[in-house]
Amino acid sequence: EKEELRIGKGRQKNFKELKDHLEKPPILSSPMEGENIYLYMVVSEHAISSALIKKGIRLPVYYVSRRLKNVETRYPIIEKLAYDLYLQHEN
Repeated sequence: EKEELRIGKGRQKNFKELKDHLEKPPILSSPMEGENIYLYMVVSEHAISSALIKKGIRLPVYYVSRRLKNVETRYPIIEKLAYDLYLQHEN
């Protein structure tokens, strides 16, 4: 038996706004000399990603994401973080 999903009008609008936002990738910005830049790193079982973000309006400057290969998924978290940092330097 198939169930029908019903979403109220307010939620439908919110869902559309979220969908529209996710369909548009963020535009990368150029850092200014002397400007503070933050490095955000995320590590999961199967992927690593990091982003350089400008302070203030939080615009991305650079972004790297990589799916881990089979053997890499078995690295301890600290090694995955080090690998992510290494990839930032490589690119």
